[in-house]
Amino acid sequence: MRNFSRLIPQLFAAFLLVCQTLYAQVEHIPIAHPIYTGLMRWEAQGILPADISTSVLPFQRKEIIAALKSVRRHDSLLSDAEKSVLVRFEREFDIVQTGRSLLFPKDSTSRTLLFEHLFDDEEKFFYFVQDSVLTLRLVPFIRAEARWQTGAQTASIPTTGSPPVERDQTTAILAALGGRISGTVSGMLGFMLQAQTGRTLGGTPLFLYDDPQLNQSFQFRVGDHRFFESTESHVRFEKDWFYAIGGREARLMGAGYGMRSLMSSQALPIDAVTLGARFHGFEYRATHFTLLGQPEPNPLSHGSQTPIADKYMAHHRFAFREAWGEIGFNELVIYSRRNIDLAYALPVSFIRNLTNDLRDRDNFQIALDATVRPLAGVQVKSTFLLDDLSMSKVGRAWWANKWAWNVGIMALPSAFGWKAPLDATLEYSRVEPYTYTHFDRQNAVVNDGILFAGHLRPNSDELMAQIRYWYGSRYPITLRVAWQRHGKNVTDANGALIRNVGGDPLQTLRRDTLTLAPIDSESTTFLDGAPDNRFLLTFTAGLELARQWNIQFRAQYALINGVAQPAVSFSLRFDDF
Repeated sequence: MRNFSRLIPQLFAAFLLVCQTLYAQVEHIPIAHPIYTGLMRWEAQGILPADISTSVLPFQRKEIIAALKSVRRHDSLLSDAEKSVLVRFEREFDIVQTGRSLLFPKDSTSRTLLFEHLFDDEEKFFYFVQDSVLTLRLVPFIRAEARWQTGAQTASIPTTGSPPVERDQTTAILAALGGRISGTVSGMLGFMLQAQTGRTLGGTPLFLYDDPQLNQSFQFRVGDHRFFESTESHVRFEKDWFYAIGGREARLMGAGYGMRSLMSSQALPIDAVTLGARFHGFEYRATHFTLLGQPEPNPLSHGSQTPIADKYMAHHRFAFREAWGEIGFNELVIYSRRNIDLAYALPVSFIRNLTNDLRDRDNFQIALDATVRPLAGVQVKSTFLLDDLSMSKVGRAWWANKWAWNVGIMALPSAFGWKAPLDATLEYSRVEPYTYTHFDRQNAVVNDGILFAGHLRPNSDELMAQIRYWYGSRYPITLRVAWQRHGKNVTDANGALIRNVGGDPLQTLRRDTLTLAPIDSESTTFLDGAPDNRFLLTFTAGLELARQWNIQFRAQYALINGVAQPAVSFSLRFDDF
């Protein structure tokens, strides 16, 4: 009994050490992780902590752990299938203890990855360390994917670089290898570095050029079309209420389900430095981004002699959170053709006033986003982005009145007292003509020529409906229907502009260089121009065969301007996501 009484303090100290290691993991989890799909559902259910909002991603590992613990406390609201999903995530994030397999075991708590544990449900690492100072994970990922598409193939093919071998193929095989190292030091410094490289096997089918994820790779988009690559990294320091982040990450910004009006998943990973403060119910963050301007005169040129203008973006966000949801106010400015402007780089300021003081050269925007739960199980998300406004022209179809907005609602059966692993989403999004443009095309809302604010181009709208069924896997079965309308600028067979209707973020209203008289009409008609209408019916599903071994299936029926383009893809992945 005496020995047992001495053991109690030691056990308690060990418990505190484990808890500190568990909760003080401050590194980010990339937005590709399926945990975010689950968190958005549980957010709508009203069972996440009040200080967590999915309007800005990624989250820290410790935030996800806190969210999962909150969901567990409300598991009486979950169906059996949802509980199965929750357990899978609890094991991955070390809330529920599970075994670990390492390529090179270092102690008695781990086992050899090869070959006995390669296809079981243990967490698999090349290397893993966890003690009172350091948590470090090193994991590889492998992907093999087959894609098929039939029907007429249309895509914007780059005109430089190595041409595809076979442009009329209907089948594509892709393979990629990569790795990720992440962790936390002393509960205050988090880090992550990941990279992948891959290639298409055989020729490069035409339909791959419309893949927004492949087009994030400059190598694929402009260089050798057979290869693609990507990298992300960050370092985060956090102490009490203050945090600082630096690195290149893919981010989601803006309240929405299919539409993220400030930064979408189609955006290139962007280099940025963030300073932030977070108190109970309030968060302020200031971020300064480095963007890539358009090479001039040839936007596809590259190499050491390529002239590219310096380009930056400053973004401030104020967020107020309560149990019913969140209200966020954003202000941002894009500027170029000069070095970093200290006025914009300072973390505490009002950008609107600064743009006027700096002689109104830059592209200023404001946005209001909101997440509201009128009752548990029903959630509304909306973002309103104001790009420009002429007060004297309000109510008229004036070209410089530019804005984008979206509103979506997610409903769960639990709102009506029914435990079912389903959720339904309906969202409408609209982008007015000339939105995202600027009189200096280098200040347009693009990074290396790719639009990063949402996935809709100017002069577009979309109605999206989605149903998901959570059958117990990490990956729900999803059926999504989207109707997209877009009015394109009218061009000739060589791509020369004939009529400008505000449908291109890189083309603003044209004026005569001598008289400054407008060449294009200053009045706009929504969806005017060359129609580019799309009906997209998409079915996706995934299954984790064993921990980190998963298969993904995607089928899409696309009706693009009356032309059917069915497509199917199947992938086998070894990845902890």
